[in-house]
Amino acid sequence: MDKGFLRSIVLALLSSLLMGGWLILSMVAIQSYNTVDYYMLMSFFAFAFFLAFQAFRKKQVRQPKPRVIANGALFSIESIIFLSIVNSQNIVMLSALITLNIIVFTIINIFLHKEVLNKHIMARILVSSLLIIIAVDLIYTFNQSTGFTALDPQDFYVAFLLVVLFGATNYLFSYNSKRVVNEENFIFWILLAGFVVSTLAFASLGTGIDVHRAIIYYSMAGGLLLFAGISSMVYSYRYLAYYKNVMRFVGTNVLFLLSETDVIFISVLYVLFGIGAINSDIIASIALILVSMIVISTIEDKRSQTNIFTHMVTDTFNKEVTSLKSMMRRRGAHHQDTRHGKRANRRHPKRG
Repeated sequence: MDKGFLRSIVLALLSSLLMGGWLILSMVAIQSYNTVDYYMLMSFFAFAFFLAFQAFRKKQVRQPKPRVIANGALFSIESIIFLSIVNSQNIVMLSALITLNIIVFTIINIFLHKEVLNKHIMARILVSSLLIIIAVDLIYTFNQSTGFTALDPQDFYVAFLLVVLFGATNYLFSYNSKRVVNEENFIFWILLAGFVVSTLAFASLGTGIDVHRAIIYYSMAGGLLLFAGISSMVYSYRYLAYYKNVMRFVGTNVLFLLSETDVIFISVLYVLFGIGAINSDIIASIALILVSMIVISTIEDKRSQTNIFTHMVTDTFNKEVTSLKSMMRRRGAHHQDTRHGKRANRRHPKRG
């Protein structure tokens, strides 16, 4: 497998783990503190951690495109809404429902890449989506069998609104990540936009922060996890800049699917906190998600007969060969020029 894409996979999984940990920590924090108060303070620390990181990079901040600001603002809004309805009884089910934004994401991706699609690709996408839905259903079964209470009707409707919002926002995030010249600049504006939105929400809906050590610690830890999670997601997409057509379409889906496995990490972390044990439903759901990755990631580009895991190897090899041939031609031309120059000097010696 190409090392670049392998790094992308690792970063996507890391972002999923970090975001799962962030949601668990945030859920614990809002049990004691107002959601908007916590989120504003947490966003401040996330931005502060980025500034500390950026101080060592010494890269200039450039003006963002409007879609980047919209991306950060939407993420902050939907995260606040999510945290406003989540609790220790419904977090697994709510996270499982939000995972359905994979379908929204894929539909948008299909609509914007119609030129590369065919029946073969569509069939694989359909199978992969069905496997994800079955996995979510198994997680719901786990949710019920372990005694978690389901969402009430009002929150259930809010959850499906979040499915659409997260699907659109996540596609915009992947779109922006693949087109940035400077990843740090993108992260800067995402976190700054989120902090501004959270500050406005705090000004209108906050109850005022009664500063205690606990909320500071929660906010600092949450900010660090959010900063690290978003950064991992951004850097996971950078290698897709080398892909084109089918490979970029498939690669985008693979990395997004991996980044959306946070429901699995949430379930595992929840078990580690003593809620219950992992049962056959969770194990089966993890297996189904992994199979769905294989189904969608082994689509081949018929022209080159390569898939997402071999395409970059072939492409890199061809670039190296082309570069080597070009270098040899330059050296040959330079050698001929040198020999020609020496012969000319022998015919026309310098006069003293």
